[in-house]
Amino acid sequence: MALDTATTSGCAFGKIGGQPEWEAFTAKGDSLGGKLNRFRCWLGEKIAAVQPDRIIYESRYLPVARQPRFVKASTAAAVAAPGAPPINIATLKLLLGLDGVVEEMAYDRGIELREATS
Repeated sequence: MALDTATTSGCAFGKIGGQPEWEAFTAKGDSLGGKLNRFRCWLGEKIAAVQPDRIIYESRYLPVARQPRFVKASTAAAVAAPGAPPINIATLKLLLGLDGVVEEMAYDRGIELREATS
């Protein structure tokens, strides 16, 4: 089973050499706890149905905040140049929480877990 955990998570599974299947899960809810609980229930059902011998999930990318850059305009006014997107702590907590659920569920069920880096 392969997972790409995010606000909308992707899941692919199937027999080696066979036709893969896939599914998506969208984290909806009013609170972080509610979103993680829905993900845990969905993943638990998926694991029970697929019975994978291993789970591979994508390594988390954490954006690095940069200082704003300024470019001198022809009028001598400073204009902010684009940089990295700002870090949204609520999104960061959700993403790390989703990864924690995957790790805990694999551990609890004795499923081999691998983290794939890009």
